[in-house]
Amino acid sequence: MEWVHVFPGILEVKVDKAVRELLVLGLGSFQSDHTGIRFSHTDLRNELHRTGATYNSSEINEALKVLRGAKLVLRFANKTKAEVDSNFIDSLITLDCDELDSEGNTRIERYQYIKFNPLVTRTIAAYRFRMGNHDRHAKLVNRLARHLSMTLMLEYTYAEVNGRPYRVYLKQVFASACRPLSKRLDNDKRLMERALMELHSVGMIEAPQAGVRERDRQAGKGWDYRYDLQATREFAEEMRYANAILKRHRALIEQQESNFDRETGLNLAQQSPVERALLERGVFTAKARELISLYPESHLWDCIAKFDEQVRTRGKTYNAGWLVNLVVREDHVPQLVEATAEVCVEPPNLQGLTPIEERFLRERFSQLSAGDQANIRSRGFQSPYIQDLVYQFEAELARS
Repeated sequence: MEWVHVFPGILEVKVDKAVRELLVLGLGSFQSDHTGIRFSHTDLRNELHRTGATYNSSEINEALKVLRGAKLVLRFANKTKAEVDSNFIDSLITLDCDELDSEGNTRIERYQYIKFNPLVTRTIAAYRFRMGNHDRHAKLVNRLARHLSMTLMLEYTYAEVNGRPYRVYLKQVFASACRPLSKRLDNDKRLMERALMELHSVGMIEAPQAGVRERDRQAGKGWDYRYDLQATREFAEEMRYANAILKRHRALIEQQESNFDRETGLNLAQQSPVERALLERGVFTAKARELISLYPESHLWDCIAKFDEQVRTRGKTYNAGWLVNLVVREDHVPQLVEATAEVCVEPPNLQGLTPIEERFLRERFSQLSAGDQANIRSRGFQSPYIQDLVYQFEAELARS
């Protein structure tokens, strides 16, 4: 067996773009940890045929396997190179199913599921992507033209008709496209101009001017060619629309970050004002929502006002448990107890009580407020306020 290194080419690039187009059209699923898409080869072939590419199932399957096995290599502006131990496609699942065609004959349809690289999920979650013209980009055949097309869509954000042009240098374009220079710069110049003419044929830039020969500023020696690219009206309108979408996404992120409470880890936009007030005073989320479900909002606001007044007048900070006890011990019937119902004076049947607690229920339960009775029925003697009442009752018995 011999290992063969295969790198993504024009076939793999077109298949990858077609799969992403199907994802945008709604065939995919976006989760918090990954992004995936389920499609059939018929769907993918139709999308490729729509953009002028005709590939059969074996070629599509080969392209997906190459994308699954190809490694990612990141290059930064400072010429550093980082090789990521990951692939273009995180996982690939293939399923062959027997289906009936329009004539009733059985045929095999291949379905595949792709789990994209985690960088795709992070880009979607952070809204760090730009709108682009997929149909126009798919018509490009020249690899250098496809690279320049992606560069213009990502960097030529200020495109205007008869406005400031986008300046590129031949050696810079070849380096970013990972394409080595030939021994004669004139040969690379012809390849560059051929790619620019293809961009002009699809209506992305105006007719390119001849490259201006200049000294290579980065190397300090040799020659380079400079090209000033002018955007067409169609491309300028696309860039304005993409900028508006990106601005809207950034505003949405800022709104989400402003509503996110880093201390509690909750979304403030989903909280009511009274819940937020309870959380700010140290009440746990579960307990705050329990109080909101049991008591009306006016009662909670009254207790919060009394709590704040006690903190101001006494010059000390009380814990959240004191606020909860203040809400519960007020003479108020919880919302779960109908106001028209008679107050039940029969003590509850609680198991595992101490003798003093049983005597407290027999002698003092009927004298308690409706709120205290409901508190004992729901929580037993766990409330510190009810425990204080039991201690006072025990002290009275000891004195008598």
